[in-house]
Amino acid sequence: MFEQPIASIHRDLQYKLVHWESPEQTDFTQPISFTLAISLPKFGGGLNIWEVHSQETLELPGSEIKQLIKSRAKRFYPYQVGQLIIHSGHTIHQAAPGKNLQPDDERITLQGHGIFSQGSWRLYW
Repeated sequence: MFEQPIASIHRDLQYKLVHWESPEQTDFTQPISFTLAISLPKFGGGLNIWEVHSQETLELPGSEIKQLIKSRAKRFYPYQVGQLIIHSGHTIHQAAPGKNLQPDDERITLQGHGIFSQGSWRLYW
């Protein structure tokens, strides 16, 4: 079966680009990321997650980060239309490559992120 990449392997650190009203009341250590599958290709889709936390990679050059990722097991979490997958944005992850994609396939997802600030979750994309 042929695979086509959909996204790079990454962490979600977009919150660093947001001007938070009260940064002293904001928990930057436990951000969340979420994906809601709206439409999926015939052979499905999902999320790959490696047990590599952002803190482990802070002082590492890119080549060492790649080696760390290769040394850890990858887990696949299948998307299901109408269901939400929530994970830590600090964990290394990737939208799983599409398998045997057809010309009429659609992969439509709603993705977003959240930070706990001033007593409630602040969601953004």
